[in-house]
Amino acid sequence: MSITIPETGESKIVPCDAVWQITSKRYGKLIVRHYCQSCANEVQEWPDGSTWTLKEQIDYAKGETLDV
Repeated sequence: MSITIPETGESKIVPCDAVWQITSKRYGKLIVRHYCQSCANEVQEWPDGSTWTLKEQIDYAKGETLDV
């Protein structure tokens, strides 16, 4: 996980145990991300307070429709 220190704007890598491995492709480049559970929880929380699970996000990216 990488964090940014607000006072300096410096980015710092913080070790954590990966629970999720997410692989995506952007501009033809393969991107692999690893998330510990607390980081995964953070990317599932949206600014409006709703939750969109990583599984739902992955299904959506694959073109599968959401059952709403």
